[in-house]
Amino acid sequence: MEEIVGTCFRAIFLGIGLFWGIPMNANAGCENDMDCKGDRVCEDGECTEPVAASTPAAPAAGVSEAKAIELDSAQANAIVGYVGAGGGLLFGVAAMALNGEGAPAYMSGAGSLLTIGITAPVAAGGGAKARRLARASGVPVPSSALPATAWVAYTLTIIEGGTLITLGVMDEDVSTGLIASTVATGVAATLAMGIDANTASSSVRESLNRNVAHSTPRRRHPVHMSLLPIKGGGTLAIGGTL
Repeated sequence: MEEIVGTCFRAIFLGIGLFWGIPMNANAGCENDMDCKGDRVCEDGECTEPVAASTPAAPAAGVSEAKAIELDSAQANAIVGYVGAGGGLLFGVAAMALNGEGAPAYMSGAGSLLTIGITAPVAAGGGAKARRLARASGVPVPSSALPATAWVAYTLTIIEGGTLITLGVMDEDVSTGLIASTVATGVAATLAMGIDANTASSSVRESLNRNVAHSTPRRRHPVHMSLLPIKGGGTLAIGGTL
């Protein structure tokens, strides 16, 4: 009887020694991920390769579609200003060349005044639109002295241009130099408003893009759990996120 009991104890100790001495099989039964080697995970009591999780889509860079449309519209206003400045200059040059010819001269002058009178406010609206969007979005509002200066020049142009056309219709002599001065003031005002609209919209777009980049959350990268053998038996689990 004693011999049988001794044999049983030796078998038990041998089994324990084999359990700690022989590496665990990768597909052996498990209770949790720590029982599996490498980056394998425990599923239904078996160690299996992990299923790769789909990578979430990165947030779209840049401003929203509505804000982008608003800024594009502001830049279109700037283009109207550039075109208006060019058209006003052409009509003005024609008025100077035809000075003293009666109707052709004052009609050319009227064309210059009308072109500048319409396109300059449109261009100014682009800058105002960009600044309004900046205030609504909480980004720095572009600051410039161009709008105020341009509006002063625009007002003088309308007053002087109207006076010159009236004198022309009354067959009064008009100085070519005065025509040139009025045209130059109007063209400069319209061009300044276009430049301001383009600069303001570009500045607001950059600020919005910068805000989006800063608000994008940093993606955390998981570190797969690994089981490292420990001298003398057993394993050590390592895992975490970066």
